[in-house]
Amino acid sequence: MISVESKKNCVFKTLENNSADSIVVCLKKAFIDYFVSFQALETQYFENRWRVGMIDYKASIGSFDVETNELVGIVLWCIDSNKNGQRVAFNIATGVQPEYRRGGLTNRMIDFSVKLLKAEPYRLDKLILEVITMNDRAIKCYEKSGFKIDRTLMVFAGSIASSEQHQEDQVVSNRNKVLVLKGKDIPIDRLSPKPICETPWEYQPKCLITDPDNLECWSLVDDDRDSGEPGRTYLLMYKTRNLIGYAHFESVEKGIELMKQLSLQFPNIMALLPDEEETIISVYKHFNLNNKLNEYEMSRPIDV
Repeated sequence: MISVESKKNCVFKTLENNSADSIVVCLKKAFIDYFVSFQALETQYFENRWRVGMIDYKASIGSFDVETNELVGIVLWCIDSNKNGQRVAFNIATGVQPEYRRGGLTNRMIDFSVKLLKAEPYRLDKLILEVITMNDRAIKCYEKSGFKIDRTLMVFAGSIASSEQHQEDQVVSNRNKVLVLKGKDIPIDRLSPKPICETPWEYQPKCLITDPDNLECWSLVDDDRDSGEPGRTYLLMYKTRNLIGYAHFESVEKGIELMKQLSLQFPNIMALLPDEEETIISVYKHFNLNNKLNEYEMSRPIDV
């Protein structure tokens, strides 16, 4: 564990010796006035989400009040030692309790993180995070720490169940059938073609497959094809969050066809994808999914 004195009577420490409960308590206090409410979610939800995201508690930072030893701020990092040939950390959560804000605490925790993550055993090349586009205060804070906006991610959510807008019979065409593979039967490395754009961190196959009991691959395959391999129109469904985490649709029509079949088992879904994925976005709009909010993906090299 590493610690260092900071301003505002706080001390920074890594979080490997802290319970998930204590971290979640801090997170909920820090996000009490956030755009999205996390207050009703159980600790297990966060533990599982962070684990799937490849969190490293030894690389994650907490800010503790010197007098009370209360955890009042967090910067949680997930680590990938080989992401497109780089060693990268993803910030899966950052928050400071309201009474400790406006003193630069977040920037100092990030500065402390950089010193930790550029040294052994991490020797990282790059840091990545996501932030809601409406969160101007957080964006300015991250820009002050050297992060720059790389792209926009769109969050879609809603019902894909049959409605007046798409009452067609939910039957697969004569040429295609749906193949559903589960967990460890999914040939993650052979899914092809890849999505047009790089998938957001938490929805990478290498993350999702770490929770195989909750992962399914749905795809359209030719009726005369019995190889057991997914077709070229496919999606990964992460069941615990009703989340489409990774997808490729050969066309809008085939995407609609696959989604109709998915709706029979998962009538409500959520998805996060880059705004360049025009075919998938067109499919989601066909089902009148709500573009609930947008996020910026921001990054910085470890040395700026």
